[in-house]
Amino acid sequence: MSLAIAGRTSYRPETGADYLARVTAAPCDGEHDPFAAIGEAFVGTGMAGRPCESAVECSPELVCANKVCERKRAGGEVCFQFSPEAVWPCGAGLRCATSTRRCEVPSPSGSGCRGDDECRSNLCSGAVCRDRPRQGQECIGAAPENDCALGLSCTVARRCAPLSDVDGPCDFRHGYGHSHVDCRLGLFCLQKAAGSSAGTCGAPREPGEACMSAAECAIYAKDLKCIRTSADGPAATCQPARQNGEPCLDSRDCAGVAKCEGRCRFL
Repeated sequence: MSLAIAGRTSYRPETGADYLARVTAAPCDGEHDPFAAIGEAFVGTGMAGRPCESAVECSPELVCANKVCERKRAGGEVCFQFSPEAVWPCGAGLRCATSTRRCEVPSPSGSGCRGDDECRSNLCSGAVCRDRPRQGQECIGAAPENDCALGLSCTVARRCAPLSDVDGPCDFRHGYGHSHVDCRLGLFCLQKAAGSSAGTCGAPREPGEACMSAAECAIYAKDLKCIRTSADGPAATCQPARQNGEPCLDSRDCAGVAKCEGRCRFL
């Protein structure tokens, strides 16, 4: 048990041993959260108003909000404020509506709305809650806005279709190749040819691999750019973004907001 929760929890011997055994055996691969079921081993003792760092430090009926053990908010109560910024979780069956900043029961399709979070379907279009279109149905918004049901994307033909797997088709214009549009989670739309919108879904390019745009490189995880190997050649590979003072051929080769003048110059 970490020092952060020492003295603020009680150990549950009836379920704790099994939980600790599972945590010890779980792989360290970044996909398994060892604390997802920590309530099986520890129960919080913090009462309302007590300081906290996580929900496990608070009594079961409370939550840790703004580093204080508090009850969940009821319908009509404030759930968000700007200054000082604070957020309070809503109770069961309620959502924090951004338009009113109060806990509300989400409305069924056909009801008036001002934001997605006011709707049971989580889709507010034209000030009306709408059901998300299913496979084969016409999209409501403009492509590539994804207003389709879970697991579907809005195609150029404005029809909801399943997300593509590895080597499946995708449209490179949708989100400039980012993974969340036509391809399943973790994949990017990789351009087939320069100037073409046709692509195939695949894993993002790694350092040293050929590319046609920065959208194909693992830019979020490793800050890679698609950089040409020479000024007079079209060939390019995924490489780390150039830092201030490093040689460059284009401002897009540089990290952050910079200008290329033979070398990256941060603005």
